[in-house]
Amino acid sequence: MLQNIKFSKSITWLVLMFAFAFIGLGISGYLWYEYEQPSSIGCSFNGGCEQVRNSEFSQLWGVDLPVWGIGYYLGITILIMLAQTSLPSNYQRFLPFVIPLYTFSGFLFSLYLTYLEVFVIQALCQWCLASAIVATACFVCGVVYAVLKRDEIKAI
Repeated sequence: MLQNIKFSKSITWLVLMFAFAFIGLGISGYLWYEYEQPSSIGCSFNGGCEQVRNSEFSQLWGVDLPVWGIGYYLGITILIMLAQTSLPSNYQRFLPFVIPLYTFSGFLFSLYLTYLEVFVIQALCQWCLASAIVATACFVCGVVYAVLKRDEIKAI
């Protein structure tokens, strides 16, 4: 019975992106929890996480960056769910453009934050770097999904 089910290649990349988004939610959730604690963040980079948390760049518009990370990764999961629903074809054709653009924004913001860590704060946070890697993986998955989905739509 299961052997009769056909999965498109684009769905495989959405599932992979969902897994990365789930990991990103875990990292951001952990960091948000740690941001609310009076104790130091567990970090193997010589206290770099604490330096990053105490820097002026740890908030955007008064909101801790891990909260923004949670919102970003939740946004990815919402887009993935929309891509798997029975939306009208107009919207289905639109999502292969929205998903890579959305994940590109997270990738760019992660690059910016990593730049700040290295050159301005001069401290590295392992959790921030892990989130940057996950955001990059989501972007790559988003681009591959868009290319494959575009080819699938053209084949219809």
